[in-house]
Amino acid sequence: RQPFTYLLTGNLAVNVYDFNIPLSFTFANQQFQFSQPFNQVGASPSYKWAKLHIGHRNLVWSQYTLAGHQMLGAGAEITPGKFRASFMYGRLQKSVPEDTTLISLRRPAYKRNGYGLRIGYGTSSDFIDLIFFKAEDDENSLSDTEIPETITPGENLVIGLNTRQAFFKNKLSFFLDTAISTWVLDKTLTGNALELPSYLSWVDGVISLNESAQYYTALKGGLNLNLRNFGLKGTVQRIDSDYRSMGIYFVNNDVLAYTIAPSLSFLKGNLRLNGGLTLQRDNLNDKKAF
Repeated sequence: RQPFTYLLTGNLAVNVYDFNIPLSFTFANQQFQFSQPFNQVGASPSYKWAKLHIGHRNLVWSQYTLAGHQMLGAGAEITPGKFRASFMYGRLQKSVPEDTTLISLRRPAYKRNGYGLRIGYGTSSDFIDLIFFKAEDDENSLSDTEIPETITPGENLVIGLNTRQAFFKNKLSFFLDTAISTWVLDKTLTGNALELPSYLSWVDGVISLNESAQYYTALKGGLNLNLRNFGLKGTVQRIDSDYRSMGIYFVNNDVLAYTIAPSLSFLKGNLRLNGGLTLQRDNLNDKKAF
C-alpha cells in the first residue's frame, strides 16, 4: 500500500431562495479491492415540493421493497399537497469478474439495474403508498471466462403496500407494511414456471418467469393505542423463508412473531412503566431438520 493515503468525505448544503441543494461525496486515493464503488458523489436538489436525486443515492420507500440500497442513477420525488409520487432508475450493482489470483477472493457479480415507482397520498405520519420495484441482472455484463458456476443472472419484481393511519386525534393508529416478491433465480432458463397464485398471474408479462421462479411474502402490521395514562401496542410480523428483494441488503426472514407492549404512566407522567411480550418462531416452510 502507499505510505500516505487520504480519505475525504463530507456533506455540503447550499440554500439559494427556495432551492436546497445537498451534496455528499466520498473520495480516497487508496485503491482498495472493493467489489463495488468506493468513490461516490451524489446530490438531491429540491425546490418547494419537488426533489431530484442524482448520482450515488440511497432511497428508502419501505423495509421490504426499496430500503436504502445504493444506486448510481437518477430519481425524483414530488409532493404537491397530499399527493406523493417517486420514481428511480439506476445501477444497483456493477459487474465484478471472478479473480482467483487475489489472496482474499472477491465475490463475482453481474451488473444489476433497477427501476421503481411509488405513488401515495397523505402526510409523513398519515399516508398510504403503493410501490412497484423491478431489477434484473445483465447476463451480458460478464464474459464466458469471467462467469463462475456459483452465480446466475436473476430478475426480481416486488409489489408493496405501506400505510400509516391515525384515528380519534391520534389516540388510535394503524400501520401496515407488506410486500410480495417474485424472484427468478436464473433468467436464462427456458423451462415452464411453477404455478403461481392466481393473484400473481399478471406478473408473467412483466418478468421472464421460468422453472426457477419463486415468490415470497412479507408483512408487518399492528395497532397502537395512546390514552392519557395508558398505552398498548400490538404487532404481527410474518416474513417467508428466503424472502429477499434486490432493493434491500438484508432482511431477517423466516419469522412469525406476535408482540404486545403495554405502558402505564403515574404521578403526572413522572413515572412510566413499559413492558412487552413477544411470541416468535421460525421454520415456517418446514425446511429445517431441527
